[in-house]
Amino acid sequence: VLGHARGFVAVTGAAELVAGALLAVPRTRRAGAWLTFGLLVGVWPANVQMALDGGIAGAAFPLSSATVAWARVPLQVPLLVWAWRQTRPDRACSADPVAGAGQGRR
Repeated sequence: VLGHARGFVAVTGAAELVAGALLAVPRTRRAGAWLTFGLLVGVWPANVQMALDGGIAGAAFPLSSATVAWARVPLQVPLLVWAWRQTRPDRACSADPVAGAGQGRR
């Protein structure tokens, strides 16, 4: 529908690299979390469509597997929850990415 699938894949891949770099630096972690959350929401419809299509036709395993394609869809939920939690100022500013991992809500 959108056309130029390779271009979209390249753009989202570059955005994922930027998000990862932002997440790695405590000062920019919150911005990286927002970018990650947005990317996950943005690519979810494409992952659902790939599952409905039964994987990617003509691609090698695992990309050609409908089972693998469907497994990806629900696996994005914990990633979305994680990214959303990282947008909170008390989490994003922590120099230690594991800080507070075992603590409940404040």
